[in-house]
Amino acid sequence: MKGFFLIKAKEKKIIQDKGIRAFVLEKILESSLEKGSAINLPDGKTVEVRLQGKKKSIENFIENLKKELIQKLGNPTVLFSEFHENELEIPSLVRSSQALVVGQLSKGIQVNLQILNSFDKFNKKLNKLDELDKLKGLNKLNKLSKLDKLDELSKLDKLDDLGFKVDALPKKIAEELKKVLSSSN
Repeated sequence: MKGFFLIKAKEKKIIQDKGIRAFVLEKILESSLEKGSAINLPDGKTVEVRLQGKKKSIENFIENLKKELIQKLGNPTVLFSEFHENELEIPSLVRSSQALVVGQLSKGIQVNLQILNSFDKFNKKLNKLDELDKLKGLNKLNKLSKLDKLDELSKLDKLDDLGFKVDALPKKIAEELKKVLSSSN
């Protein structure tokens, strides 16, 4: 017997991107089912579970999965459709596992790239703090460790504004001196 059922959440992000496919696939691997897979559907709130095995094994699997999944999520915001028999192609468990691993690896790479980008931006801000501190001749930040400079990062936008104002200062001084000199003549 083979077919599928749907696990559907009431809202997006309740079951997708929460490890539910991996959880379902783990349960399939632990079962006596012959084949199975779990696929995120494009609506963002549905996972399609395809199974192949003996009718009783499929029924037991679905019954246990309902209990365990609701327990895992902590609330009954998930609905299970009825099992629908059909002739869908159901990949082997090895292929399903590999597809899931590759998908998760791809997500992990994206997360790592985002983290590296954040570190790069963070490092640039720390370097900018050092530059501003040296320009002002205060050297107080030089005595701080990089971790202590974290507190100073919240002031960075203010320091940028101040740097802009300091850069414009010679021009302002010249304008004011010109006014004073022209009014005294």
